Amino acid sequence: MPDSPDRRAFGPFVADLSKELLWREEELVRVPRRTFQVLALLVRHAGAVLEKREIFDAVWGTTVVEENTLARHIATLRRILDDGPDHKYIATVPGWGYRFVAEVVDAGATTPLVEG
Repeated sequence: MPDSPDRRAFGPFVADLSKELLWREEELVRVPRRTFQVLALLVRHAGAVLEKREIFDAVWGTTVVEENTLARHIATLRRILDDGPDHKYIATVPGWGYRFVAEVVDAGATTPLVEG
């Protein structure tokens, strides 16, 4: 796994946020581009609740997308991360948005960036 200044680790995963790459225990995981952008946003703001509108604006900008588009990307992320009903990575905040709840650390550091 190449070095990058923008790598974050959580559970068995390492995400290179700037290169849009995700590894699970040294194995590269295929993640669709927009889905990775949603993941990167959540990971960068781990612990904070992101409103759906914030996510739409950050990932899709001025492109008009249907409301259920975000829910589909979150479902895809949960499948990729094996995030079961306990939601150890992505929590839904009903009527509001989503929150990345796992502990996230700088991939080169030993201390958490955010306590989840």
